[in-house]
Amino acid sequence: MAFPPIVRRRALLTGAALSALLLPGIAGVLPVAAQDGGGGPTTAQAAPEDTVAFISFDLDPDSAQWTQAQELLGRMGLPNALDELRTGILEDPGNSGADEVTAADLDALLGGEAGFVVLPQAIENLRTFGEAAIEVAESGALATPVAVDDDEAVADAFEEAFAEPLANLGDEGFGVAAILEPSDIDAAWTYVEDQVRTAVEDGGGEVEEVDYNGTTILLGPEGELSPDDMAVDALPLPDADAVPDGSPVAGLDEEAAEDEDDAETTEDELDAMGGAGMDLEAPSGQLATARVGDFILVAASAADLEPMIDAATGDAPTLADSEDMATVRAEFDTDEELLFAYFSGPELWAGLGDELASYLDELSAGMYAGMDIEAYRDAHSAIAIWADEPGLRVDTVTLRVDGEPLPELVPDAVAIEFAGQVPADTILYNAGTVARQQLDAAAFSIAQLINQGMSGEMMTEPQTLDDVLVMFTPEYAEEQLAGAESILGFNLQSDFTDLLTGEFGLAIGGPQLSGSAFGIDAILSLPATDAAALADTTQELARLAEGAAGGALSARREGEDTVYVLQDPSAGGVPAFEFGVIGDELLAGTETGLESYAQGPAEALADDEQFQSVMALLPDDGYQVGYVNLGSIIELVLAFSGMGAPGANQDADLSCAEYADEAEAQAALEEDSLEHAALDSDFDGQACEDFFGVAGTPVAGGGPENVRALGLVAWERDGKQGSNSLLYVADDGS
Repeated sequence: MAFPPIVRRRALLTGAALSALLLPGIAGVLPVAAQDGGGGPTTAQAAPEDTVAFISFDLDPDSAQWTQAQELLGRMGLPNALDELRTGILEDPGNSGADEVTAADLDALLGGEAGFVVLPQAIENLRTFGEAAIEVAESGALATPVAVDDDEAVADAFEEAFAEPLANLGDEGFGVAAILEPSDIDAAWTYVEDQVRTAVEDGGGEVEEVDYNGTTILLGPEGELSPDDMAVDALPLPDADAVPDGSPVAGLDEEAAEDEDDAETTEDELDAMGGAGMDLEAPSGQLATARVGDFILVAASAADLEPMIDAATGDAPTLADSEDMATVRAEFDTDEELLFAYFSGPELWAGLGDELASYLDELSAGMYAGMDIEAYRDAHSAIAIWADEPGLRVDTVTLRVDGEPLPELVPDAVAIEFAGQVPADTILYNAGTVARQQLDAAAFSIAQLINQGMSGEMMTEPQTLDDVLVMFTPEYAEEQLAGAESILGFNLQSDFTDLLTGEFGLAIGGPQLSGSAFGIDAILSLPATDAAALADTTQELARLAEGAAGGALSARREGEDTVYVLQDPSAGGVPAFEFGVIGDELLAGTETGLESYAQGPAEALADDEQFQSVMALLPDDGYQVGYVNLGSIIELVLAFSGMGAPGANQDADLSCAEYADEAEAQAALEEDSLEHAALDSDFDGQACEDFFGVAGTPVAGGGPENVRALGLVAWERDGKQGSNSLLYVADDGS
């Protein structure tokens, strides 16, 4: 279900105002991040225990986590990126006037932690809209799920159904709030209070002070705060030219300008976005902020702040004291993070209510047949992003805290040795086991596409909610499979996916260029439970491919097996695509990929030193493993961009001529390595050594080529599920 654009717009404006008030300039100084010193996120002390979702970010550039993160940035060739970004913000011409952020302001606002909270009220609000949408579906007005912006009757039905929820939206709060724990609460509060009063007064309003159990809440008049007041003017951003590509704030100035222009959306533009015929206005809310102890709280209404104040003052249980969140956090290998996010399944489902939960259960049951979806209602999830010496880690975990295990995703998972069968220069590698439900879902999805595409017949349009739910039943899936079978000549499930073990391996090598010829090694392996039966199905696939390719299909023998070759005669220099059941595997890929796989690699990926180093830093019990050789990709990009790998280019950019000697160029580079990056075109940390003809002593530096690899492992153990990934950043010369 899609909400009308005007509803989405109001939600975005509220969020923009909150972020702009709490973190002016902070987004430009630090990437989104949270480090808690080992005792859990501090801002959780201001989050109620029944919080649905919580995210904490580290704002202390001197914390252990940010010290490690900056060391990683240095290896990437951005040793002073954060300092330079901070300087760019403070010196930006647009950072002036009443909204100016000074160095003292930034120092006061930084140094602590920020948190964002989704309260139960947000889910209650979502429930009212969900139930209203269900009413529209049950009414029969929903001609097709995607016809909202084409059918005036549907638009009218949604307008009527949403009228009451929109009228009441915000009465009990919006359910979203932000928390700031600054390093200097007095100075930070002075800054925030001044920003609130200035923004409100500029809009012609007056700040109201409301007492809640001894805490003063500052309220801006409803509708007084707009993105012009808060999201744009109050958020100083550096000039676009001063922000390097890839920076955490790259493009924010353009986005802010676009938001400013977009604030004047015309009726025609609303119609184009899907709001034709709908005249819905949602409350814009107020800006509410309060200082409570060492925290500054911000929300879109006083009602949202009240449970936060109760938590922060000790008048209500807090998320910091939650045994559920503590249980989830204990699963991580670190208690210090750049970012920590927590999600409570029980609180979500409790807020959705029986009607909406039952509807979602029916949809899930059809999509994941055979899986106990209801077990996930009581699951808690978390994610931790943290800086480690080898690189940046992202870990996730999902579990139940009541002692009950989650359903096994892949009960028949086995150890995959695919890395020993593919070359060491593989760029993209993915291997493991998929659940039987995923194979069944793939067969069903392919059948749907075939029925709608190859048959030329459109899917019957659902007229009611029951018609929609029917599309997620086993009976409907069988109907789709039968329809596709009449076209293909075989059943996609019983004659194809049921014949696969669920194991898979995928490997793609780097591109090979020779004159006008292009080559790439690619191989996909799908082991079979019945190779002979799968070979029969593959033959049927080949016949279909031959017809679709206009006869550009041939066959060759691989021992006693048949391999089908798809080659466009007019596409010279492009490798042929081959597929067939060889031995007990269905193999598909390029001709060179299959050949290499059949012969066995001269050096296997499993024996590659970098692959071994990365995977040794990740769990060894995953049911799926992924690996991307980013170093090879980055080196290829640098080569095509003319930058090349370290030492490959002459370090003699024309900008070197602006300096009297190498020492002067080196000083400029060290002063601002981003602005003067051209002085070090070979990324060795030394400026213009080839231009001035002096080799000199290498300066410790870094470069993008040190971003070597990305490794990922998905696992399930002891009734828990999760993943661990590592962005591996090597030291210079390693």
